[in-house]
Amino acid sequence: MEERNPEVVYLNIYNVSGANKFLEFLGFGFYHTSIELFKHEFSYGGHDYDCSGIVVVQAGNCAGLTLKERLPVGVTYYNEDEIDDIVRAFGQFWKGNEYDPFNHNCNCFTERFLSHLVDREEYYYPEYVNRFGKLGSLFRMWFKPL
Repeated sequence: MEERNPEVVYLNIYNVSGANKFLEFLGFGFYHTSIELFKHEFSYGGHDYDCSGIVVVQAGNCAGLTLKERLPVGVTYYNEDEIDDIVRAFGQFWKGNEYDPFNHNCNCFTERFLSHLVDREEYYYPEYVNRFGKLGSLFRMWFKPL
C-alpha cells in the first residue's frame, strides 16, 4: 500500500466588516472563511449561474479581505489529485445560484469541506465563525410569515 504523507489543513478566517471590532464583544461577527491546503485556498461564493460556486485561489489571495486568523484545524492524507476530485464532486452541491447568507454560505461550505477532508473527531472549527448565519436564519424564520 502507498505511504500517505499528512498535510496540515488550515482554516483562514477573514473579517468582512469593520463592525467586527464591536460585534466580537457580543460573540459574533461577519466572516468569510476558506480552507487552505497545498498552497491554495478553497472557498464558496454566490453568483447567478447553475454551476459550482467553489473558488480556488493561490493562498493569500483573498480579494482584499483582512485575515483575522489562520488556524491549523486538522490533518488530511488526501493528495492534490484527490482534492481536485473532491472539489469537483462538492461543486455539484455547492452551486453559485444556491448561495444563501444564512444557511448555505462560505462558512457552511468550509465546515462541511473540512469534515470531509479530516476525520470528524480530529478537526477543529470555531463556533463563532458562523454564529451570525445561524442567528440570522432564526430571525428569518420568525419574520418569514410577515
